[in-house]
Amino acid sequence: MNTPLLQEEAKKLLDANARRGNGYYYTAPSPGKYPHQWSWDSSFHAIVNVRLGRTDLAREEILTLLHSMSPEGMLPHIVFHGHDFRTLTNRLLRSYWPKSDCSPLVQPPVVALAVKEIWEQTGDTGFLQETLPLLERHFIWLGTSRRFGESPLVSIISPWECGIDHKPGFDKLLGRVVNFPFGRYVALYTMELRLALHKYDSNEIIKQGYFNVREVLFNTVYALGLEALGTMFEAIGNPARADSFRTLNEEVEKAILDECYGADTGLYYDVDVNTNDPAASAAKQRTSWAGLGIFEMSAESEDLTRISDGWTPVLMTP
Repeated sequence: MNTPLLQEEAKKLLDANARRGNGYYYTAPSPGKYPHQWSWDSSFHAIVNVRLGRTDLAREEILTLLHSMSPEGMLPHIVFHGHDFRTLTNRLLRSYWPKSDCSPLVQPPVVALAVKEIWEQTGDTGFLQETLPLLERHFIWLGTSRRFGESPLVSIISPWECGIDHKPGFDKLLGRVVNFPFGRYVALYTMELRLALHKYDSNEIIKQGYFNVREVLFNTVYALGLEALGTMFEAIGNPARADSFRTLNEEVEKAILDECYGADTGLYYDVDVNTNDPAASAAKQRTSWAGLGIFEMSAESEDLTRISDGWTPVLMTP
């Protein structure tokens, strides 16, 4: 493999998809279909730019993303920048969102890993001083607004929040309409309108029995982000906050193993929070969601941190 050539092609692609305007810079996932800023896409783009030696661009993209965060700590999964026709059209179509310039949904918080990558490559603790308060706010928001019950795991309230938009196993939670042409989109948009009607209120989500899933990939990234926060707070001389996030990281990792890991298959399973009995919930996942393994369990160890070494997904359909 010609690594220098590959790197140059990667730079060309990122630059072709880059969008810059008044107060923002980001890389569009696809100029045609996905021209806006997506949370975890931007985080991955930043990590790639760091590896390509372009830390300034990585820093700028992450700061653009973090500055879209709500005062409460919600980091939107889509942010609209600029005033071109497509942006204005999308804002009109999503007029039921609480804010017209960003979505009320989230994505796996890869942003913490991107910030850690930038800091490790630059050694810039000033960048940590600028970004850690925002990251902390977001992770606290996830651990409060998206935590239901006693489990330290957090929930997604829409398939769009899992990062890959949808998985076949979610079909069972969307109803029979998914069996019809374009039925899945009908179900997804109906779900979003229903959430908007209740102002995305966590208590209403539980009360109404809406889509509420402790998704493995999301919680894995959440755990890795907590670990990263611990490392970064230690770096700026705040051991108390570092210990707090490391403790929560350990709790989340243990919960993923206890609640999501199927010892009989060696695979991890998402959990439907609407099932009252945790044991029954786990059994339900093994039967109705069988085959949706996200990560393989290491044969040598059940240490969840091994996942961060490879990030090897195992996509299997029912």
